[in-house]
Amino acid sequence: MKNIIKYFNIAKLISGHVSEPTDPINPDLQDWISESDQNKETFDNLTTGPSLNELLDEYEQIDLEKGWNQVYAKLTLPNKHSLWNKGLRIAAMISLPLMIGGAGYYLVSRMNSQKLNLAPIAQKRDYKPGTSKALLILADGSQVDLSNPGSKQLLDKDGTVIKNLDKGLIYASGTNGKNAIIAYNTLIVPSGGEYKITLSDGTKVWLNAASQLKYPTQFPNDKREVFLEGEAYFEVTHNPKKPFEVHTTGITTRVFGTEFNIMAYNDEPNIQTTLINGSVEVHNNLSTVKHSILLKPGTQANLNKANNSLDSKAVNTYIYTAWKDGVFIFNNESMESIMRKLSRWYNVKINFDSESTKDIIFFGKVKRYENINTILNLIKKTEEVTYDTENNQILIRKR
Repeated sequence: MKNIIKYFNIAKLISGHVSEPTDPINPDLQDWISESDQNKETFDNLTTGPSLNELLDEYEQIDLEKGWNQVYAKLTLPNKHSLWNKGLRIAAMISLPLMIGGAGYYLVSRMNSQKLNLAPIAQKRDYKPGTSKALLILADGSQVDLSNPGSKQLLDKDGTVIKNLDKGLIYASGTNGKNAIIAYNTLIVPSGGEYKITLSDGTKVWLNAASQLKYPTQFPNDKREVFLEGEAYFEVTHNPKKPFEVHTTGITTRVFGTEFNIMAYNDEPNIQTTLINGSVEVHNNLSTVKHSILLKPGTQANLNKANNSLDSKAVNTYIYTAWKDGVFIFNNESMESIMRKLSRWYNVKINFDSESTKDIIFFGKVKRYENINTILNLIKKTEEVTYDTENNQILIRKR
């Protein structure tokens, strides 16, 4: 029995390391790895094995009841029937899906060297995550598809050199004066896409799915202005003599040099400016009374579209900026809000069976580049909701 418990514990530690591979290896797991060359080989094989999406696909095909019965039948425990009580059975059934694939293989292979014949069930259609793609509209109205970054170089009508490289769109600095004619470009990122752009002053902007940014090819001497629809993360080049302003339908964010995230989708109930570094001033464009908020790092300005009220609060900024680093973080977030994000990123329509299903709260952290079924399967494991795919749509249903 001690060995079985040990295998479960090791499997759990390996699963944890696979979920967070950048974290230091747990000391107990490191001790186990160091015990023998076989343990090290097992660890290496499991941590470089299939992706989370592949493992969950495998899990979805397994009849857990039948699978566990086959594993249990191979256990050589004394008085095993006396141990087979409801509590142990539930614990085992919970542990098996958590460890399926990498760590699960370790546990099962220790008990039985023969491959189990597990009963498959019907698979659901999957949807791929977004990729780097965008449409660039130049000052003369011509359009350039940026879906295939490479050594492409463009020349706008004002002579600005634009490079489309693997690391994104880059504008060369220019010498436009105060009275120079400003030429605007627009970068449109569709649903299922993302793109990075470096403006002529060196400011870097990461655009999320279903977003667009209008900006001058060269900034004049007195100001820097861009216009955003959707969501973007900004790293603004510091220039105290030339403020940088981001205009959206509801707010104007004024900065001199800082890092912040703006979420201003038309289908969201709020417009949010989240400040990471520096200082920004957020102006309410919707209120008849002028109102602005000065943000400090670690705070967020929130404009409620329903009543045009603007307020601020301290937040964990990474929750709102993790998308830029390839991560979804859902923190006490409604199912409706989560599905809006997934719909934009995976370019798929998502519906609900009822209004009450939209209000279900979920906590979670998942990689943004996993297929959508990976995320939906994790949500499904809460036993609050399930889902079906039909006619290129996903239906979320309450259990």
